[in-house]
Amino acid sequence: MDLAGGRLKRLLPWVLLVALSLALHLWRLGERSYHHDESIHAQTSYQLLQTGAYRYDPTYHGPLLYYLTAATFAVAGDSDFTARLPIAFAGVAIIALAWAARRPLGGPAAWWTALLATISPVWLYYGRFLRMDILEALTASCAMLALWRAVRGRRRAWVWHGVWTALAFATMENAFVTMA
Repeated sequence: MDLAGGRLKRLLPWVLLVALSLALHLWRLGERSYHHDESIHAQTSYQLLQTGAYRYDPTYHGPLLYYLTAATFAVAGDSDFTARLPIAFAGVAIIALAWAARRPLGGPAAWWTALLATISPVWLYYGRFLRMDILEALTASCAMLALWRAVRGRRRAWVWHGVWTALAFATMENAFVTMA
């Protein structure tokens, strides 16, 4: 009982932080007017859903955002709210990433990293904005965490490093800088 209680005590701040992050990312998500970039990304995603065709244009970065947004449209309908959902969930997933990085960062530093990512006005703004920035930060950071695990002997982590690196490259062209 004491062991389970200790785990719950350690896990509770993280659960509360995820709940706060989810609330902040989803609160009135669809009410703000679209920025020009958001309208282009939403329209491209909607066309992808309707036609099934995607054509790469380096002006608008990689296909991951468009496929995630089109999938969200297919599942939850098309609206300003649903268009921003994949990015909002990526912003919340940063908290899970910080939790997973407890070993390399240390428990308290990982929690403070997650808290700052949750309440930072810049991270929150871009975590509610239909652009690739938070998605690229998430995929590149996951690739880095997988690499950290791989070089410490977890062989399967090499596969995950490759998956996350590929997703980072499928998000934005600047992934070659963040991967370096």
